[in-house]
Amino acid sequence: MQHAVIINHNAGSPYHGPNFRSYYAARGWIEKGMQTTIVCSSFSHKLKKLPQVDGKYAIEMIDGIKYVWLNTPKFSNNVGRLLSYAQFQRRLDMLYDIIQEPVDHVVCSSPPPFWIWFCRRFAARKGSSLIFEARDLWPDVIFETTRSGRMNPAAWLMRAAEITAYKHADSVVSVNESALKIMQRRGLSSSRFWAIPNGVSIMTEAKDPDLPEAAQLCGRLKDLGMFVVGYAGALSRIYGLSYLAEAARSLNNEKIAFVMAGTGDYENELRRTADELPNFHLAGWIPKDRLNAFLKSVDICFAGLLDVPSFAYGSDSTKIYEYMKASRPVLHAIGNEDSTVVKAGCGIRVAPENSGALAGGILELAAREPEALRAMGERGSEYLRKYRSYDVLIQKWMELFNSLGQKKMGRCGCKSFVDYGK
Repeated sequence: MQHAVIINHNAGSPYHGPNFRSYYAARGWIEKGMQTTIVCSSFSHKLKKLPQVDGKYAIEMIDGIKYVWLNTPKFSNNVGRLLSYAQFQRRLDMLYDIIQEPVDHVVCSSPPPFWIWFCRRFAARKGSSLIFEARDLWPDVIFETTRSGRMNPAAWLMRAAEITAYKHADSVVSVNESALKIMQRRGLSSSRFWAIPNGVSIMTEAKDPDLPEAAQLCGRLKDLGMFVVGYAGALSRIYGLSYLAEAARSLNNEKIAFVMAGTGDYENELRRTADELPNFHLAGWIPKDRLNAFLKSVDICFAGLLDVPSFAYGSDSTKIYEYMKASRPVLHAIGNEDSTVVKAGCGIRVAPENSGALAGGILELAAREPEALRAMGERGSEYLRKYRSYDVLIQKWMELFNSLGQKKMGRCGCKSFVDYGK
């Protein structure tokens, strides 16, 4: 049985909260007959439920996946986050004792990319392939979205880690195909690049007889004749939410309402907007198993990013796929013309960081006939099933694992290879 280990500081699970990419990848690998281990931090600012870790680490089996939770301190600011990264780095050395069975693939999942040096040593010790997974382009995001980013020593250490990964990893996986343009300039050969985007599980979720409060709110707003714009995800400045709030302000006299589901560091600013505007509502965090019910209760969904190069090259927001799963039209505010929303024909793209463009896009969609909006949402759902379901993406991972296995056997002179699909 093949064994893959993912090292991802902020990995989550449906029982603890986001991020879910590592969890669903591991679930898919298990279905293909592989053993999987996820090594992650006991604390992340994104987790809604923290694991129970009494000592230096804890092992928990979740849906067939072996989770190794490394005990790290809680944090509420960037200094605390760096201390958590440092503790996580120190704890990684325990994996030599914790994971004593053979390992075939080590996946170093970034951000941040700090673990690449450990992963390289660990992969060499185990005789396994090394895969660097770039879920976001760090430190580019830090350089482009913070004023002091280029004076931050930790950011430059991330750049050194990134370059090391491009030089030494057997393969580099990015969520966005266009990220290759940046990676090649930093030493990656195109032959080692794989684009495996984000996706979503299209499995039927457990039905709760009671709609989430956010969905009930949307129902009341619709009874008042309101066209409801929904958002689900982290309440962070980087998602262009300040411009959405300004669009809501400009549309305050229209029959349009905004319902924001989530929590995050931009929540206080948005709460002030909600206090000022009767058409702007915060609904709090919604558990994943109830998210689809909320999204189906809105008319359209918003997704956006700041207008910085790294987001155009290296970002692939999972919230868009949740919207498509719910068959909702999407208003996408992003600088990259190669938008999934445009490809799928399930919404419209507008310029980022432009509240006027957002307001115009909302009015344009609100003016369309219900049947046209329904058809738009269904196109997104169909595109998701064909190209972004986890079943499709797992097959890409299997192709990557097979190619690495074949290269390894070519070096050792082996003549056969285990078929992961069996």
